[in-house]
Amino acid sequence: MLRKQGIVHDIVKIAETIYGNISDKVVSFLDEKRMRSFFSVCLCIFLLFGRVAHAVDQQKMRSTELKNGMKVYVIQNNSLPIVMHMLIYKVGGVDDPPGLSGIAHYFEHMMFSGTKKFPKFSDVIDGLGGDLNAETSSSYTAYHELVHKKHLPLMMEMEADRMQSLRLVDKYLERERNVVREERKMRVESTKQALLAEEVFNVFYRNGYGRPVIGWDHEISNYNKEAANAFYRKYYNPNNAILLVVGDVDFGEVVRLANQHYGKIKNRHERVEKKFAANIEPPHRSEIIVKMSHHTISDPEVMMLYKAPSVSTESDNKVMLAAHIAVDIVAGDAFGVLYNELVKNRSLATSVFGEYSELVGSDGVVSVELLPKLGVSPEDINREAKEVIADLMERGVTEELVNSAKYRSMAHFTYGLDGVVSMARFYADTLAAGQSR
Repeated sequence: MLRKQGIVHDIVKIAETIYGNISDKVVSFLDEKRMRSFFSVCLCIFLLFGRVAHAVDQQKMRSTELKNGMKVYVIQNNSLPIVMHMLIYKVGGVDDPPGLSGIAHYFEHMMFSGTKKFPKFSDVIDGLGGDLNAETSSSYTAYHELVHKKHLPLMMEMEADRMQSLRLVDKYLERERNVVREERKMRVESTKQALLAEEVFNVFYRNGYGRPVIGWDHEISNYNKEAANAFYRKYYNPNNAILLVVGDVDFGEVVRLANQHYGKIKNRHERVEKKFAANIEPPHRSEIIVKMSHHTISDPEVMMLYKAPSVSTESDNKVMLAAHIAVDIVAGDAFGVLYNELVKNRSLATSVFGEYSELVGSDGVVSVELLPKLGVSPEDINREAKEVIADLMERGVTEELVNSAKYRSMAHFTYGLDGVVSMARFYADTLAAGQSR
């Protein structure tokens, strides 16, 4: 079955993954014209919200760039005398070299091995009554500290120090390799949702986004001091970093401190060349069927994947905002059409969950997960779900459905910016994807 070309914002692919004793995955295609109409309706009604969101962004954020290429963003929030200091490195799972899947995540662990000046990084933050954490995604790695605003200079000093002088000691390298392996067992191999996502995305994406961020178990063993040091020197430089400061701060003072602590750091490379970074997906021209089972899975689960617009394939943000509305209408938890039909009316499923990921360096993806009721086969829930979606495309989307989804999205957006922590996390995703406007 051939895929039609030329409409990047059409959802053209459903991947349904079935767990349990039957356990298979089916890829099918939706009608392009109907999906185009669906997105068009959402887009027209969603234009106003796009302008509002843009205005909010512009009002709250100020930015500059240091001479060494490090970008600095500041969002002032005077509700409490606290500050979130976040350092974002533009390197993630997609940049893992062949044979070293997960090394970006592994190096996140290594960043806490200390320096000569600050041998116990975490203990310093704990002693201040602060909170710290880190995370690695496919596209970036972020380190953040939440402290009283008077400690902001120290946070910059500490992060600048470990950007230059991290200790890569053998005992820490071995210890964290074992920690990562145990983390994989706990978070992936013991969780059916994680197993499902890993298997599906490995087939759906034919580039770096198909690899698990935590890495394949057999490749975790390949990590060594030489590989870790090469990764550190290549990616942990000012010109590959973004500083985000959110809280009770003054923009001018943040810039002064950033120049003092980060501005003097020299780049080891003039420009990071991401040899292994993912690009846009090649066309998916064939129907794919994958069969999978796992001894820890007793209840079946269905996942649908749709190829969708992303910041890398679509320059108009309003199209992606419209896609968010479309996903909410189809699979918005207890409010979506699939939930209403399959859970409430037909009593075939216990839950429906939908998600849209557009902040990626490849094609975006819409995922929809269905949990069928006991006695309902994955094939049945698959067939019924496709009927519901086809019927929605045939009848068209009502203004009532779009308005309802629009206001839920606006509420979610507003709540997501409530507080310095949630605000920093929201902007970290957008800034790492190059969406500073």
